[in-house]
Amino acid sequence: MNIVLCENAEKRAFTAGNKARTDTVRILIDSGYKHIPLFRSKSKKLIIILQMFVGVLRTYFLANRNDIVFIQYPYYPAMVNSILLFLLRFGRGIKHFKICILIHDSVGLRDTGSKSEVLRKEVELLNKADYVISHNEKMTEAFREVGAEGKYFTLGPFDYLYDGQLANVEYDREPTICVAGNLSKSKCGYLYEIDSIKHCKFNLYGLDYSGITNERIIYNGSFAPEELIEHLQGSFGLVWDGNSLEKCDGKFGNYLKFNNPHKFSLYIAAGLPIIIWDKAALSKYVKEMGIGICTSSLEELDTVLQKLTNNEYQRMVDNVRRYREDIAHGNNLKRILLEEIL
Repeated sequence: MNIVLCENAEKRAFTAGNKARTDTVRILIDSGYKHIPLFRSKSKKLIIILQMFVGVLRTYFLANRNDIVFIQYPYYPAMVNSILLFLLRFGRGIKHFKICILIHDSVGLRDTGSKSEVLRKEVELLNKADYVISHNEKMTEAFREVGAEGKYFTLGPFDYLYDGQLANVEYDREPTICVAGNLSKSKCGYLYEIDSIKHCKFNLYGLDYSGITNERIIYNGSFAPEELIEHLQGSFGLVWDGNSLEKCDGKFGNYLKFNNPHKFSLYIAAGLPIIIWDKAALSKYVKEMGIGICTSSLEELDTVLQKLTNNEYQRMVDNVRRYREDIAHGNNLKRILLEEIL
């Protein structure tokens, strides 16, 4: 019996929070996996450890030779990751099941860079699994460079399960760009400089925005992930992090070279074409699928968008509508489960 282990995380009403994780569990259950809860994320550490032991013991009982035990990385608190993998490796030696890890976030790549000791230790932990599902080829390469072993699969953009109405997509000579997510200065400092972009409007959605608002920069508040898409209105969704309009910089900007931000999948599920930094890992998908614009600098937007024709924009929208079927129905993860992990 294939099994997915998942923490019972507290629901946070106005952030993306656990959507990627809960979507993953829904896709796995739909694919025939048995869901075993591990722990409640807000419990005290001793309670978490006890709850985790119960979940692992159930796994020992149910899993058979060559079954897949699927976990998501990282769990919080961080101690769970090493304890859980130690327990699962012990059980694997007896029951001979396979361990598969889906990476949601790499603390090493995000906070300390691709050559750091933190990343090396993170990879040592991932090496305890039989299979690892990485975001993209760039992330896998960074892991391999510091000693990653085992079989790696590439997920591509995260799935974003959604069956509601699409965003209100519109385009004119002064296009509107949607920005969703954490809007704080520490992550999106560039937002506090966007007033210098004169021929675009911006619709902002999320927490912690404290910048200016005017007729071109409109803050629309926060919404639960399940409700956000129907409130989105604009021409493009922006994937950009850091403090600068000229490039993505800082730890969050540099991380775009390796990770697949969940907001990318949000925009696709909403039916919005993408604007993304041309050095981001996901810029490859934007180019190949014809679903948006890759740019080295947001300061180029006025010029680039003024040259974009209505026919060119409509082709992007049509391509997004086709591509979103995979994202909105969980097909990226299903493809790996059904076609690649044997």
